[in-house]
Amino acid sequence: MKIKQKTQKLLIYLFFLAIPLIYHNFAYIGHYGYDDIQYAKLANDLNHNKVNYNDHFSYRWTIITGTAVSYKLFGINDFASALPSMILNIIIISLIFLVLYNEPPTHIIIGLALYVLNPATLFWSDKLMPDIYVSFSILLTILSIYFYKFKNPKKHTIPYSILSSTSIFFGFISKGTIVFVIPLVLILFVIDIANKKHIKFWTFSFLFSFVLIIIYFALFEIMYGNSFIRFKAMANNSYLNLCSYDKESVEFLLRRISYELILEFIKQTLFVGLIFVFAAFISKKIKHLLNPNNKDSFFIFSSLVLFLSANFMSISYNHYIPMCPDIRHYMFLVPVLAIASAPIVTGFIENNKYKLQIITLLAITTFLAYLNHYNTFKTLYLPMLILFFVFALFPKKKVFINTFIIL
Repeated sequence: MKIKQKTQKLLIYLFFLAIPLIYHNFAYIGHYGYDDIQYAKLANDLNHNKVNYNDHFSYRWTIITGTAVSYKLFGINDFASALPSMILNIIIISLIFLVLYNEPPTHIIIGLALYVLNPATLFWSDKLMPDIYVSFSILLTILSIYFYKFKNPKKHTIPYSILSSTSIFFGFISKGTIVFVIPLVLILFVIDIANKKHIKFWTFSFLFSFVLIIIYFALFEIMYGNSFIRFKAMANNSYLNLCSYDKESVEFLLRRISYELILEFIKQTLFVGLIFVFAAFISKKIKHLLNPNNKDSFFIFSSLVLFLSANFMSISYNHYIPMCPDIRHYMFLVPVLAIASAPIVTGFIENNKYKLQIITLLAITTFLAYLNHYNTFKTLYLPMLILFFVFALFPKKKVFINTFIIL
């Protein structure tokens, strides 16, 4: 790689790294709701050797401990509350850059822009919430598998197995929504075992995961005399709400799993990455696309499985209860979608690849946003539709390409 291109890529990385920092400096609004105030209180209590064993938030060790350390170092203030999430956001940006580093600069710009400039991502990037911890955990889990499959000499099996298992465990002690990555991991495992590939990696990954879980429950037994005290606290803290699907009619449930989450994604901008992934999905042969052992389709496959998990998976073991369509629960999709979408958008820029599929899906999304009176109709989807449609008509000259990328 030429030195000039390396410098160019580094500048792109630093530019996108600066955006959430500038955003925080000018647009931070402090605590957003009840949950983050509760996390702040629990973190402060931890610094005074107090733990509320009856609050299930207390068992989200990563966010409570990280915030407690931040308060210890910088005092109880907005900066200290936001710092752990901001650090994790910087790490996520760095991981996306690492995956795309060997690609052309355009590819890197698109991938980082789709993550960093997503309005929902930007808003939650400095909030005292566990969702960015889950995003980091799921992304790192997927990347540990990806790098082992496609980038890693097989002599590094054990380090990558440890990374995979500890990434999931990090998510497990952050928030229960880590379960959304489990179907993807199991599918990748079954496909590899069926093809007799990477058996050593999966053996050690499951072994290390098992050891971590045993240690975790043993600690609870030693500390509290109850291995399942976390789940008991979760059951005691549960309450009837708008997403208690087990208490509602079948029609209420069917609306949630058929279109409500998709509309919420459109409303809250998370649907952008899915437009590009769906465009690739309907334009390629299914057999090629749904092959996670193919480097080019790994992230598209992962994105689709994660989306299906988010839409259909139950968060209860004894009732069918999908997750509430509150957008922050699904932030883990954005970095994976950004990586998956980068080559798709790059293909469109360079040779009008996926042109018909992208413009058609953008038109449908724009219409749905208009029909439901979403602000994103005029602020996002209509401008995107016009941009992609007009660019498809222009010759692929450098000046037009650069203008398109900037816009």
